[in-house]
Amino acid sequence: MFDIKTKLLLRKINKQLAIFISAVFIVALAVLFFVAVKTVYRDFKLSAENYFEDNLLDDLVLFGIFSEDDIKTIKDINGVERAEGKHRFQGKIEKIESETEAEEKKENKESIDAIIYGTDDRYTRINKPYVYKGKYILETNEITINKNFADARSLEIGDEIEL
Repeated sequence: MFDIKTKLLLRKINKQLAIFISAVFIVALAVLFFVAVKTVYRDFKLSAENYFEDNLLDDLVLFGIFSEDDIKTIKDINGVERAEGKHRFQGKIEKIESETEAEEKKENKESIDAIIYGTDDRYTRINKPYVYKGKYILETNEITINKNFADARSLEIGDEIEL
């Protein structure tokens, strides 16, 4: 019926049943973990690719002073889908609660350094911001700010800040 090696194996498993069951359980758990990681990786990769595509995230950023001709030259490079120039402004930001409070705090105003980036293209721009609250298209004298910055400074939509 069974050869000698099979009988010996079954006898050892029977004597050490708890160890055998533990080993089978550990192997099964490792296989399940591997399958879960592969599945999550595939789904995460697909989600990340969709996010990058939907928000037109950049692959390369060049800093400097570029003319429209420079940007056109970059667009003409083989493999470049989009290129755009952005404006960079640097300044200080202060929170203003009301005009009277602003006058009272004139000497002790808290301010932080900020760098503001802007582009002329409202619709097909590279690195579209994710809008948590508010609207995507801004009017004159409106800005968007980082959510963490807004939370840290207790800023809400409609608050005025001085640049």
